[in-house]
Amino acid sequence: MLNGHDLLGGHHHSTTGPGAATLQAMGQIDTHIETQQSAPSTLDLFDSVVPPAPSPSRQSGGETTFINATNATVAITTSSTAPVIAGLGKITPSANPNTVAKEQKKRIIVPTYSVNGGLDIKFNSNPRDARPSHLHSLIQPEEYEATINVINDNLKKYRNGKLDKACLVAGPLMIPLAVWGVRHNKKVKKSRLEIERSVEEFNDRMESERRNVRMFWNRVRSGGGGESYLSIEEVDSNYGGKSHKVD
Repeated sequence: MLNGHDLLGGHHHSTTGPGAATLQAMGQIDTHIETQQSAPSTLDLFDSVVPPAPSPSRQSGGETTFINATNATVAITTSSTAPVIAGLGKITPSANPNTVAKEQKKRIIVPTYSVNGGLDIKFNSNPRDARPSHLHSLIQPEEYEATINVINDNLKKYRNGKLDKACLVAGPLMIPLAVWGVRHNKKVKKSRLEIERSVEEFNDRMESERRNVRMFWNRVRSGGGGESYLSIEEVDSNYGGKSHKVD
């Protein structure tokens, strides 16, 4: 007769007969089940764990990275949305465009043309040739033409005459050329002084009429490059400058 230990344990090896074989088989099955339950394998541990949902990781430049803990794969997707910079909308421009435009004064440039074979220049009195031709409404076209004609008439006596041209023709003799050089330098200096005097007269008239318009002789020094030019400009109401030439 079999005891309880033989039936449950299944470790009695001397039992014979069909029943013994059956019990032995049952004991092996139970033993196999206990072995599986008591010693789970490493693969079973990984299979029984539910992998967590992939969590997105924000990257700079609008990219999102998904990391899968089970398969250790990385997927990168690029977003079409531009990155948002915090505080960008609070930045204000340093200069107001309306203020910059307001600071630009109105200016009329009086053009010139050559006379006496390029030895002298005259101011163009035609308002349509002024830059700009609409004169910024600072001065009427008739007044502009009359003012420039007066300046040209005052400069006429300081232009090169017949004697100066004769000295240039006899240039190879050297002495006439030296004479022309001395006369030319004197005429240039007197012409400059006459222009400054005419500018002063125009500005005195504008000031007496309480008009915010002044004339300037923008003189370029020797070797400075460029050419001297005459301009009529808008000035502030409190303009008190007495010198109307710009070097």
